[in-house]
Amino acid sequence: MHLTESCDDDAPRLITNVETTPATTPDDNMAEVVHRSLHGRNLLPAMHLVDKGYTDAKVLVNSNREHGINIIGPVAQDPGWQAREKSGFDKRALLH
Repeated sequence: MHLTESCDDDAPRLITNVETTPATTPDDNMAEVVHRSLHGRNLLPAMHLVDKGYTDAKVLVNSNREHGINIIGPVAQDPGWQAREKSGFDKRALLH
């Protein structure tokens, strides 16, 4: 289940969208579904606070490009062998 809640400081918190999926559906597959649903009801947020299941690079870029939404949330750790073994070229090298 994917719940979207408003969290404006000056307004009540309300559930604005609900999507249900099989448990095997990855979270990042649902971001666009949620955004289209919110768009259809004129409820798109400027910022969408999410957990790391939704912070795929494609979601980060497309949400902003297509809907003007900034995705805010933690990014998953690098699962590659280079990061696990702390050798070779991994995502950390891109930061330097």
